[in-house]
Amino acid sequence: MFRTAENASAYAVPMLLIAELLPGLIAAPYAGRLIDRRDAACILVMASALQAGVITLIAHYPMFTLVGAALLSVLFTISSAATFALIPVLANGLGMTLARANSLLEIVRSLGMLAGPVAGGVLVGWIGSGNALLADAVSFALLALVVMASGLSRKRSRAIRKNKPCSRTIYRCSAIDA
Repeated sequence: MFRTAENASAYAVPMLLIAELLPGLIAAPYAGRLIDRRDAACILVMASALQAGVITLIAHYPMFTLVGAALLSVLFTISSAATFALIPVLANGLGMTLARANSLLEIVRSLGMLAGPVAGGVLVGWIGSGNALLADAVSFALLALVVMASGLSRKRSRAIRKNKPCSRTIYRCSAIDA
């Protein structure tokens, strides 16, 4: 994302940081409600597929980096909420305690935060920033496919059963419809 700083004005990096942080911060309360009202796995599939699409757009059209960063901020907020909502379901399915599942998740997340920038830097140096972004887009598409194929599901809260359930396919999955 910071590749725009090379040829941009002095305000490019602060604008990018605001675009990466502010939309997600604003969307957070609504993301929680969305996860409570719909199937969290379906929402994770949709958010991951959209993240793959936005990253692909940024890779091919760098002028959309700022708008793409804002969209990714919102999608990251939604996918994070869906991921955390699915942890109890996954722990139960794997026969482990919730505490163990949460600790494993945090270990993986921490390792990703440590190794991710290094791996990303190596990838950018090796194949260029556009191709590195495309590799990142592929990782989000794979996540969507794995969650969809796994059959993992966390149905919406019993207190909120007014709306139709979300379909399990990516084509018919409509987390926003009424």
